Amino acid sequence: INTTNMPSLPHRDQIDQSHLETLSECPWCRSEARIKLFVENGFDYVQCLACKLIYLGTRLKEDFVSRIYDSNSYHGAASAEWTLRVGQKRLALLGRLDRSLRIHEDGCGAGGFAAACRDAGHEITASDVGSDAAQRARTLFGVEVRAGSLAAMAIPDSSLDVVASFNLLSHLYRPWEYMRE
Repeated sequence: INTTNMPSLPHRDQIDQSHLETLSECPWCRSEARIKLFVENGFDYVQCLACKLIYLGTRLKEDFVSRIYDSNSYHGAASAEWTLRVGQKRLALLGRLDRSLRIHEDGCGAGGFAAACRDAGHEITASDVGSDAAQRARTLFGVEVRAGSLAAMAIPDSSLDVVASFNLLSHLYRPWEYMRE
């Protein structure tokens, strides 16, 4: 997938430093062993040597993260065509899915995957913590997206067959709780 149009964080220098936290351990496995892979917009991308998760070495504190995802400059960077193509490729990665499956995408961004699922005849629901993402998905694709986290959706147990999330794990503050949900 060409990442030229992917959303990105604003430069670290544009963010109030009191809104940032530096991680001393992997948010997934708690290992302190890591290597720096690259720097983008002033943020160190590191990889855990134990579990291989790639995450930000310094990130926004959880109380401030919605300020990034609720910014049109984050989700508004990609064109509708590019967003839908990425969604179609992600759907293809899941293989041939029975149309009767109930799918939910968490962290859906501008709604490309949800639109691809709907266009392929799947029952799809979607959510994103960025309220601008929900609006962009409605505007671009007519996809209904609920603003909030998966846990906040209060989806009844056993009511879904597939939960999809792309580029989400490294954004989570409590990944084990997320996986339990």
